[in-house]
Amino acid sequence: MEEYPKEYFIRHTEVLKLNSDDIKRIADEKKFGVHFESKFDSPEELLDESKYGTSQAKTSIRYLKEISVHGGYVWAEYSKLKKTIIGYVEPGTKIEIEEFIPNIPLDIKIFPKGKLFLKTLRFSIVQEIKPNELLMLKVRRPRQGTFVRWRSCQGKLTKVVKNGISNEIKEWTDLTSDLQEVVSFEYLREVGINGWKLQHLLMPIGRTMKDIDIYAMNTKNEAVFIQVTHLGDNKNKLKNLESYESNLIYITSDDKLGKTIPNVTIINTNKIFEWLKTKTEYLKRLSI
Repeated sequence: MEEYPKEYFIRHTEVLKLNSDDIKRIADEKKFGVHFESKFDSPEELLDESKYGTSQAKTSIRYLKEISVHGGYVWAEYSKLKKTIIGYVEPGTKIEIEEFIPNIPLDIKIFPKGKLFLKTLRFSIVQEIKPNELLMLKVRRPRQGTFVRWRSCQGKLTKVVKNGISNEIKEWTDLTSDLQEVVSFEYLREVGINGWKLQHLLMPIGRTMKDIDIYAMNTKNEAVFIQVTHLGDNKNKLKNLESYESNLIYITSDDKLGKTIPNVTIINTNKIFEWLKTKTEYLKRLSI
C-alpha cells in the first residue's frame, strides 16, 4: 500500500505560453499548475487524463489529482520570475481551472477556442526559497519533466517544509545520499584509513560508475574504489565492489556487517558521523 503524502517537483517554463504578469499572479496566489494541449469537447474533459496524447501530460494530470486527494509536498519553480517556492497542499484541496489568453495564438476553431486553461492547486503552507538556500536540494532537482515525483528527495523536502530551512542534521540519515558520499570522501581525505588518506578525485562523486560511488587516488598514489550505502543489498554490492581488486572501501550503516571481509575494508557510518559532529562549521553549511 502506497504511503502519502509524497514529494513532487514542478517547473513553470516558457513552454507554458503565459506572460510574466500571469505567472506572477499564479505564484503570488500561492498556486502551481500544468497545461498541456490536446483536443477536448468540453471543459469537463480537462482533468480526464485519457484525453491527453502524451505520457508526460497524462502523468501530470494524474499527479495533480493525486495531490488534490492525498495532499503533497511540492517544490515549484517559475523560471520567468526566477522564483522558487516550496510548500504543502492539504488533502481535499480542489483543483482550480483558470482561464488565460496565451502569449501565442492557439486554434480558435476548437475548444478551448484560443484560450489556455491552467489546472492549478493552492499551497496551504508555502515559503519562498532564496538563491543561496537549500543548495543541497537544488542539485538533486529532476533534470527532466514538467511535473514529476521527486523520489531522490528522500523526505528532505518534507522535513524542510515542516521544520524550516535551517534543518539541523542530527543523524546520518538527515544527509541526502549525495551528501553521504561527499562527507565520506572528506572523512577519508582528512582522517584516512589503512595508513593512507585520499588525495585527489579521479572522477566526479556518484553517478559515474555503477558499482562505486567514489573513485580517487590516495597519498600512496594508488587508486581507491569506494561504495557508500546506507542499508541495502550488501551481498551483491560487495561482490561487485570486489571485482575492482585493490583498495576497496565499503561504507555502510549496517551494524551486522562484520569487518573481516577479505580484500574489503568496512567503515560504519557511525564512525564518520562522529567525526562530522566535530566539524561544527562544516555541519552548519551542510544543513543549509
